[in-house]
Amino acid sequence: MKAICLVTIGLMGAALSPMPILAETPASATPVAIRGLPTATKGFPYILKITIYGPGSIPYVTLLDDTLPFRVTFSAVGSGRTYSLSSSKEADTVIITPEGDRLKDGQDMWQMHVERGKQQSILIDLASIRPEIGRGMLFDDLAPGEYDVTVSLSGDNAPSNTLRVNVTAPDVAEQQFLAEVLQQGPFCLGKGVNWSKALRNRIRLQNDKWDRLNSTTKEQIAFHRLLAELNVPDKILGPDDEGKVKTTPLPKFLEPEREYLLHEVAITVSGKRDEAEAARLMEQYPDLEWRLQDLQTGMKGFIRFKKPAANKGE
Repeated sequence: MKAICLVTIGLMGAALSPMPILAETPASATPVAIRGLPTATKGFPYILKITIYGPGSIPYVTLLDDTLPFRVTFSAVGSGRTYSLSSSKEADTVIITPEGDRLKDGQDMWQMHVERGKQQSILIDLASIRPEIGRGMLFDDLAPGEYDVTVSLSGDNAPSNTLRVNVTAPDVAEQQFLAEVLQQGPFCLGKGVNWSKALRNRIRLQNDKWDRLNSTTKEQIAFHRLLAELNVPDKILGPDDEGKVKTTPLPKFLEPEREYLLHEVAITVSGKRDEAEAARLMEQYPDLEWRLQDLQTGMKGFIRFKKPAANKGE
């Protein structure tokens, strides 16, 4: 068990306003709403957007995290058999406050409180989730088929709405694509790719390999590909990258994240804040407010490793 003194904890930073969701239950029917694509090719990242409508708590996690304090339940359509993907984050950490109080466990560090009338969203990758202790089910363990997916967060939040997802196996060309990704570094999760770790290690997804993927898989991995290209080593962001963010095809439910990412890239390129644009985004996408506030205080979002173009040569 680890013990730390909780004075101030700088957390790292993924998000959306109410819009049509790809699920069977409207977001208004539950305080926790999930959105995602209707098809998931195994082996590739599968982004799930989780939005909580306060009051409540939501994990402070991003696409770079592979240990997350919640449970995902998959109910096989037809058979009714259920599978559980669960994880934790710093659950074995004992926290001592400055007053000497001992908190329950380290997961309290990674929770953001959402006030009544507020909303907040995060992005996670189901394909990267691993149990903290290295045992248990992985997303890649699911057999191909249709599943009804729900998410339960820690605390008193009710389970989310239900999302119907058709899980498919990669074809031969896609398996080769995944094998070549694994050759780039120690990104394994079971027999597959830990995409969270791959992003942390600034993976390169070669454009000449892209045509191997079918259209649904390309849509599924599009946001990870964009983030990988923006964060590639030895590359300084410039105006062309703003154009790339604007034009890259992404799933519709990630359009708010595209606008936030464009704002972040523009700040990185110019080295200057854009308070008017930040205010517009907060008004249009209130669940992005936490990300925008982090950015205003100098914390990193999707762009983790870049200097502004203005700093080139320093």
